[in-house]
Amino acid sequence: MFGIVDRKIGSSAGFAYSQALTSASTKGLTWKLDLLDRFLADPQTVMPGTSMPMAVPESLDRRNVIAYLKSLKDGEMTASDLSSKK
Repeated sequence: MFGIVDRKIGSSAGFAYSQALTSASTKGLTWKLDLLDRFLADPQTVMPGTSMPMAVPESLDRRNVIAYLKSLKDGEMTASDLSSKK
């Protein structure tokens, strides 16, 4: 989820997005901070059908997750980086 803040939802090439995120993408929605906060708090309500497995119910935890995601920029991590971490 690097480079996600202010990026169009469902816009990374080669990723198999859920129908919910694909639908959000066709509507032109972007991951603004408020939407990301609401999504993390209750993914199924914000985007029914998403494959996000669980919510982040605590506000402080969401702020920390969002701050971390905001710190990551596009291109800082690749799929090969992820596979080498296993």
